[in-house]
Amino acid sequence: MVLAFVFGYSLTVGPVLTAGVPSRQAVKVALAADTVSIAAMEVTDTLWC
Repeated sequence: MVLAFVFGYSLTVGPVLTAGVPSRQAVKVALAADTVSIAAMEVTDTLWC
């Protein structure tokens, strides 16, 4: 489950940094954009397996 968050955030931060956003702000964007999505996928996966 931790790996899902690590990979999800890293896949978001990379392109955001490439767009020229400072690293601290890029991490905030990734956290805001992906936390609920990844958590929902993990809960769904856990419930159906």
